[in-house]
Amino acid sequence: MAGRQKNGEDISFLSHEDPVFFLEDKNNTNLFIRDLRERLMEIKRNSTAGTIDAVIFGGNYIRSSFGDEYMKNYLLSIKLLSAEITNVLGFEPVVMTGPKLIGGRDNVFYDNKNRRLYIERPEVGDQSSQSYFPKDLNNQKDTWKSDFRDRF
Repeated sequence: MAGRQKNGEDISFLSHEDPVFFLEDKNNTNLFIRDLRERLMEIKRNSTAGTIDAVIFGGNYIRSSFGDEYMKNYLLSIKLLSAEITNVLGFEPVVMTGPKLIGGRDNVFYDNKNRRLYIERPEVGDQSSQSYFPKDLNNQKDTWKSDFRDRF
């Protein structure tokens, strides 16, 4: 999340969350939503209208020995984050990169001064590394399935 204050200074916040924490326990879900809304309202209140950008990135969409939990959590996370951002800021965020289809970490750096997000991940070049709008989530996940078939 980034915005520009009235004095011209760029402000931002970046958050890394574990879907298991905020999806599987109703109390944690409520706590997460409350905290997220507070941060969104803070950036909205402190930014000049029309200068706010909101993006989502990261996540896993993998099958594991535990089943499809990562896949389910990814979809639920995108829906929840998108709904909250849209409700508070009035626009749908962009998902900058889809989920990882293999294990591994994303390395992320946000250059606040130049408003640029840098993402390094274990694998790029497939459909899952492309950006999309959350409203297109169902279409996107179909492309990831074809990447699964090509890979396994």
